[in-house]
Amino acid sequence: HTAVSEMSEKVKIWKDLMKVGKTSMQTIEDIKNLDEEKVSKTLTENYKRVSTFDRKKEVSLRYIFYLSTMTSESSYIQNGEFNSGDGRADYILIPNQVLLTRPVMIVEFKVNKTADEALRQIKEKDYSYALKSYKGGILCIGVNYNTESKKVECKIEKCSRE
Repeated sequence: HTAVSEMSEKVKIWKDLMKVGKTSMQTIEDIKNLDEEKVSKTLTENYKRVSTFDRKKEVSLRYIFYLSTMTSESSYIQNGEFNSGDGRADYILIPNQVLLTRPVMIVEFKVNKTADEALRQIKEKDYSYALKSYKGGILCIGVNYNTESKKVECKIEKCSRE
C-alpha cells in the first residue's frame, strides 16, 4: 500500500502543477495590464494548489511565480538572481529576441512584509540599471506572501529609466 499511496501523491502533485501551469499565459497578460488584483488572486490560488513548498521561504514564492508564468517561456527568458544596480533582483523575465517590444519584468519577493517594500527595494537598489538601453517597457513587480493570511499580494508599476 505504501508504494501505491506514494505514487498516488506524486500523481496528485503533478496534476496540481499542471493546473498552475495552465494559468501562466493569462498571468503574463494580467501583469502586462497592471492588474494587481488578478495576479495576486492567481498566485494565491496557485500557492494553495502546490502544498509541498515551505511557505516561509522566498524561494518557494519564486517557484510559484515561475510555475505561474512558465508557458510564457517561448516569449520570455526567465532568470533568477539578476545582478544589476546595487544588488540583484530575485527574478527577471526578459522578452526573447523576436518580441523585444514586450516589457521586461523585474520581480522582488518578500515573505511577511509587503509588496510595496519589495517594489521599494527594486527602485532603491536600481535593479533596472542594466536595462537602461532596452527599448521596450520595464515593469517592476513586488510580491509578498503573508503566512498568517495565506495570501499573496502583488504590486506592479512601470519602472522609470532615470
